[in-house]
Amino acid sequence: MKTNFDPQTLWKRLSEVESLQFVAQSFDSGSGWNGTGTGSVAVEAIDPSTLLFQESGRWSPTEGTELQFTNVFRWTSLPDQNLIRSICLNCNKRLKHAGNR
Repeated sequence: MKTNFDPQTLWKRLSEVESLQFVAQSFDSGSGWNGTGTGSVAVEAIDPSTLLFQESGRWSPTEGTELQFTNVFRWTSLPDQNLIRSICLNCNKRLKHAGNR
């Protein structure tokens, strides 16, 4: 992904994230992942080069029941490579219906 930020500026901005919002479209794949999501993000600095994003929110599909979601992402700064990488640590968890807390 190209940005207009140098990695140090992007890293600082990542540490300030508090919320998320997205729109998903599966187009012709037939997966049905069409809708919008909103939520909050708690950022934890593990060390100077590692951030954890604890995300929680609601997914509203264009058809169907609203779902609650949580995600954990680890962001790693690799300044010697001029890179920032992320990985989802819990991407295999299932979505929960918003009514099932």
